[in-house]
This record gives sequence, C-alpha cells and structure tokens, in this order.
Amino acid sequence: MSHATQSLTGAPSPEASFVSQGKTHLLLWAMAEEYLEQARSLCFIAATQAGSQPGWRARHEDLILCAIKCLVACVSIESPSMTQLDKAKSRLRLAQVLFEETESLDRSEEEVTKAIIIADSIQGSSALEIQLRLYELQTQIYIATKKFRLAKNTLRIASAEAAKQELHNWTYQFCFLKARVHFMMDDVAGSLTTLNQGAALADQKGDFDIKMAFWMVSGQYSLMLSNWDQAMFYLHKMTPHMGIAELLDFTTPTSTPTTTTDEGAPLAPSSPLAQRTPRELDRQQCQSQQLRVFFLILYIFCMIRSGQLEKTLVALTALHGGLDGARPKDTDELQGVFRLFLKNCIDDSPQGRQNASQQIPPATRPYICIRWMTFSQVYCLTYLLSGICSKADMTQPMKAQQFLVEGIKVVDREFTVNDYATSTLYVRRNQRWFSLLLMAMLLHLTDVFLLKFEFDSAQETLLKATYWAQVCGAWDLFKWRISLTIGMMMHLGGRLEEAMDWYNICLSHTESPHQDPEGYEAKTLALISVGFIFSGERYYNHQRLRSLSLMLLGNFYKEGYDAQAEKMLAAGFAHAAKTCNRIVAVAAGFTLKDLYLQTSRGIKASEQAQRNKAFLDEVDKAFQARVLDPLLNSQASSTT
Repeated sequence: MSHATQSLTGAPSPEASFVSQGKTHLLLWAMAEEYLEQARSLCFIAATQAGSQPGWRARHEDLILCAIKCLVACVSIESPSMTQLDKAKSRLRLAQVLFEETESLDRSEEEVTKAIIIADSIQGSSALEIQLRLYELQTQIYIATKKFRLAKNTLRIASAEAAKQELHNWTYQFCFLKARVHFMMDDVAGSLTTLNQGAALADQKGDFDIKMAFWMVSGQYSLMLSNWDQAMFYLHKMTPHMGIAELLDFTTPTSTPTTTTDEGAPLAPSSPLAQRTPRELDRQQCQSQQLRVFFLILYIFCMIRSGQLEKTLVALTALHGGLDGARPKDTDELQGVFRLFLKNCIDDSPQGRQNASQQIPPATRPYICIRWMTFSQVYCLTYLLSGICSKADMTQPMKAQQFLVEGIKVVDREFTVNDYATSTLYVRRNQRWFSLLLMAMLLHLTDVFLLKFEFDSAQETLLKATYWAQVCGAWDLFKWRISLTIGMMMHLGGRLEEAMDWYNICLSHTESPHQDPEGYEAKTLALISVGFIFSGERYYNHQRLRSLSLMLLGNFYKEGYDAQAEKMLAAGFAHAAKTCNRIVAVAAGFTLKDLYLQTSRGIKASEQAQRNKAFLDEVDKAFQARVLDPLLNSQASSTT
C-alpha cells in the first residue's frame, strides 16, 4: 500500500508510528541495515556471476554511503526512548561499517571509543556482549593502524572479562587476535603460547574444529618463519582428522615442537587429548571445508619444500576438489569470514552425527566467525601452487606456464577497478600480499622460460618481477633471488663472465637461513652454479652433476653448521663412489672427515679417513699421469 493510499484512508504508516513514539533511531537503524543488505547482495552477485551486474560498483558505493548517513543520523538524534545501550549499539554499528567498507580508520576508532565510554556507564551485565564486540573491533582497528601495544592492552582487558564470565566463544576470538598481535610484534613464543592455550581450552570444551583452527594458525606461523620442523609437527597432528590421511599417507611423529613456554615445558596441545584412545581420536573429523582447504595449502607448501613431488600432486588434486566444495555462499564467506561451530561431538559416526543434529538444530548452534584469506586470495594462491608443482615435474613446462600465466591474469584483475573485482577496498588493504603473490608467479614463470631456453621471454618476465618486488617493498628481500635468476640466464646463454658477476652478488649474502631463507637459498644455488662453471663442460652429465651438487651443498651447509651438512656430504660421497667419480669422492670425503672431527666424533672421522684413502691414491696417480687436465681446466676441455 502506498503512502498516498494510507493518508487517504487515515491509517498511519509504520514510519509515522515509529516517529510519533520517539523511536526514530530504530527506523534509521532498519534503513541502514536494508541498504547494507542490498550492497552485500549486489557485491556477491557481481563477484560470482561475471557480467550480470554492469556498473555495480557505483551503485554499491551509493548504498554504503546511504547506510552510513542513516547511522550518523541515528547516533546524532536525542530521544528519550533511546537508551544508553541503544546509543552504544548504534555507534558500534557505525564504527563497523566505517572500518569494513571505507578507509576512515580514524573516524571508526573515534566512534568505538565513544561507544566504549557509553557501554562502561551501563550498570549490570546487559552491555557485556556489546562491550566485548567493541573490544574486538577496537583491537582490529589498532592492528590495522599498527598500534600493537594498545591492541595488547585492549585484549588483556577483554580476555579477562570473557574468562570471568566463562564466555568461551569470546575467549577463542581473543586468543586468535592476541596471537596475531604477538606475531606482528615479532614475539613468536608469545604467539605460539597463546595459540596452544586456545587449543587446550577448545579440547577441554569439546570444540574440535576450533582446536584444528588453532593448530592450523600455529602451522602457518611456523611456515612463515621458515620453521619447517614445527610446521610439519602441526601437519602431522592435523592430518588424521582431515578425512584424507590415507590419501596423503602420513605417519604420526614422536617428536614435539621445539618452541617452549616460559617455564621451559614443550608447547604440546592439551593433555586431555593425550588421555584419549587412538580409536576415539580417529573418530574425530574436522567438519569445516574451509579448514580442510587451508590445511591442504599448508601441506603443499611443506611437501614442495621437502621435494616430495608425488605427495604434492596428490594434495594439489585434493585442493582443487576442496575449492569446488568451499565456494562462498554469501558475502561474508566471499570476504574470507566463515563460521566454526562450537561443541562438536566427539562421536563422528553417522549415528553420532544424527544424535547431535537432533539435540541441537544446526541453525541455532553457537559459532565463532574467523577471518582468513578471502576466496579470491585462496583461488589465486592455488594457481601459484599449481604452477610450482607442474614446474617441478620438469616434463610439463607448458602446463606450468599455463597455470602461472592464467594466475597472473587473475591477480592482475584484482588490481583493476572493474565490474568483476571482488572488493577494491580489500585489495588496497592487502596490496602487499597480492604484490608478493604476483612477483612470485612472475619469478616462477621466468624459471619456466629458462627451462624452455626462451631467453627473451624470461628477460621480459623477470623485469616485471623486479618491478613488483619494488612495488611491494620487498626488493631487499628478493634481490638475491632475482640476481640468481639473471646469473642463470647468462649462464645458460654461455655468457659465463657476466653470470659470475651476478652469482657473486648472491655469494655476498651474509644473513643466516632463519633471518633470510630466500637469500640463503639463492646463495646456495649460486655456489653450485659457480662450481659448475669451474668444473667445465666435460662435467656436464647427470651423474657427475648430481655428485658435485651434493658435495657443494654439504660444504655450504657445513660453513653454517647446518644439520643438513652431514647428510649432503655422505650422500655426495656415496654417489661419487658408486659412479667412480673419484675427485668429488675425495672432496666430499675429506670435508665429511673434518665435520666429524669438528663435532668430536673421532671414530667416525677415522673410518671416513680409511674410505678416503683408496680414492686419494687413485687421484694422485691420475694427476701424475696428467689424465685429468680436461676435467680440471675448461680451456683444455674445449680444445680436446
């Protein structure tokens, strides 16, 4: 019924009734929510159905602006029917919209501060939920503005209040935020301690998926810090509960993570878990499809690192299938916010799931919301992982090229303001992440072109990677990797002197592997490449290169007292001995003997010296007969 008809009949409109009763703020609030709902629907349709909503972005911005104006009016009016709680809620909602939909972080922080003052003045527990929501939003604003100490103070107050009231859902939320703040402040121990505390509470309360989420974040943080052993530890812990353990063929480790608490105790997940039987543990399965996707991403990174290509390809296939099953159902999931339900049942059998569903309807089950990577970020990252895995195959460079080229196009669209972008604001806030991803894709695509000996395409792609390294402010971090690639390009093109200049840049890297893993690995590969150049073309066959590579790696790791040194040297010595590569056998053997002496293993050093003696005698005879000149001198090898 129109307003004109209502006025003729004398029946007051609902809007007029609200105004007459002094409840204008409720009307403004409802209008704001309607505008926001329209904006969310428009964004979701435009992002998931390409071309269905041309020119949607301008309309989306208008709807958000209308919602903000309604909320500003709501917090500005003075009405006797508007309680203090209503005022706090209104300012909280305004602050949320400003934070999530605009770049007005200062204004959002201001509204949160005002709302907290109002909420604190309310007697009793009626404002508790609003207070906790305000603390959460305030912490997120402090993180976005890099005010980490203020964030820690807010979380200290919020966590204490949530624990006092036994609101475990809020305790989980604050644990995730606290761990993130510690991590961004380079307090790794504090971050992992917080995550393990959260996992222990979730285990105690039977919130299984929440526990998996805490372990997942711990594994991701370990990976970001290049702590591969600890990342693998959490992978092993999660694998039996992801429904794909047999597919990935994982075994349960006996070790614990290396990080310890302040008291020196290992950071192992909660003790109630250890008290359950293996059968009870096997029944517990992660129900969140999104968590399974993140698990597979973590798994693939670790398998790529360890060189287990077969497992990587299996997990990659599972990831592609998982993405199909985890496609976003609403705008929140599109933006990386998904629900984890609380108090999952331990019994994951069909009968157990049926009983649980009868007791607690799924729609009313309590949950927490977690913001992870957006669907677009996961989608783009999968292109990168697919390209890396195909490149490692070495038999399908075209397949790797297709994945990487398509991935570059997808990421490039994220930077383009057009009708198909998911969220231009979100991309701007995460520009460095997308820039790093694009740079990584370009670097791996350069490697593919080098494998195909397409030097012009490799050079053009590398220039683009260099540009994006500067855009995301990561040039100092990746200049070693880029210099190595240029050196390899010169090396493969026969320009050895120029290649040596670029390799020497990598060899000047001085940071430890924990401080700069990318630079350390570039230095390692540069050392091997320099060894190949000095060895000469006569050494260019698969068996000799393998022995030489292992020996050079062992020497490099020995310099930094790395645990891999013995493994590489022993493998290099064994392979050289097997293929009658006496020079490398002597070099690897003597370095291995020195390593045993340095680590006070005299018996092993003596045994290795005996093994070295036979090969040394043969090399001495060969030198005296001058039969090794072609192998030791590149000029001689080129003239013979």
